[in-house]
Amino acid sequence: MIIIHQLKRLLLFLLMASMHTGLHAQITVYLIPGQGSDYRIFNNLDIDSTFKVKHIHYTLPDKGMSLPQFAHALATQIDTSEEFILIGVSLGGMLATEMSTFLHPKKVILISSAKSRNELPFRYKFQRHFPIYKAVPGKLAKAGAKLLQPLVEPDRNVEKETFKSNVRR
Repeated sequence: MIIIHQLKRLLLFLLMASMHTGLHAQITVYLIPGQGSDYRIFNNLDIDSTFKVKHIHYTLPDKGMSLPQFAHALATQIDTSEEFILIGVSLGGMLATEMSTFLHPKKVILISSAKSRNELPFRYKFQRHFPIYKAVPGKLAKAGAKLLQPLVEPDRNVEKETFKSNVRR
């Protein structure tokens, strides 16, 4: 989950962007969650009413679908007839970066994300070739949420159920 101070910095950035770059009123901000999460990851994001907020909802990608293909599929949810901003978390950031190559948003904001595959840590590349995570039963992963949740969301009681509901079943 996104830590509260990161959300406050993001809000400050968006407000500054609207004042200093001449963004017109009601520009749309599209929020793209990371893998294994959904729109609720942005629940604590308080965006000024100058912006319209829309959530990108994941569809199940086809087996073997590349990141560019998946970005094109999700981009159908974006209205490009008006200026817009893309904000992506983790995998959502990589998708936002990919979408920016063909959608040309006003701004792209990445949160806890790599811009491309080249910036991914070695452990991610390793897991791609040796998917050890598939050997972990879903029930064990859900039980692990009780241990991991305080690390990724210090205010444990606020988003505890959201975190647990995003864990693979």
